Amino acid sequence: MGRNQTKTDGDWLTVRVAGITDETNLVRTYELVHPSGDMLPAFTAGAHTNVLLPSGLIRQYSLFNDAAETHRYCIAVQRENNGRGGSIEMHEKIPVGDCLQISATNNHFPLSGAAGRYLLIAGGIGITPIMSMISQLHREQADWALHYCTRTKEGTAFRRSLNEPPYSGSVALHHDGGDPENGLPCMTCWLMSEKQRLSIAADLLA
Repeated sequence: MGRNQTKTDGDWLTVRVAGITDETNLVRTYELVHPSGDMLPAFTAGAHTNVLLPSGLIRQYSLFNDAAETHRYCIAVQRENNGRGGSIEMHEKIPVGDCLQISATNNHFPLSGAAGRYLLIAGGIGITPIMSMISQLHREQADWALHYCTRTKEGTAFRRSLNEPPYSGSVALHHDGGDPENGLPCMTCWLMSEKQRLSIAADLLA
């Protein structure tokens, strides 16, 4: 196979962890690249991949980087101390330089190209596929707005990126402090023309 293609081991693809960043005290992002520097298979905004952990656990993570990037996949993992162990293994056992096995990407949450305007709503870690979508929408100079709901400012993943150009003018952050009554007003969702499309990240705050 040529340098611009990626070899697979059966249904799995080997990638190397090129970088790890702590977005919040619970959310850590991972930059995954081909071990030889080759391009990775193309993906579309909203796509996810399955990660095969060394323990044998398989976990699904959305890609949050721009789908125009062919040299890397970026995922975000929220640590769940009372979960089934996958996120803890990612946080504690996977350092920079390690190789992982991942599946081909799949997309059950695609971004429609037919809308005149996009209103996107995300809650908590559900922001991850939305980040890829807004990269595409900005690149295509589409008309879009994002409402992103979290408990606290400090616990808001990607807050710095969303608060700075080129996204800041299209993003509204909502922090409810753990009280849903202080969350996103329902009327915001209704103030849309018939041609607008509503895309919702289904992962709500716990």
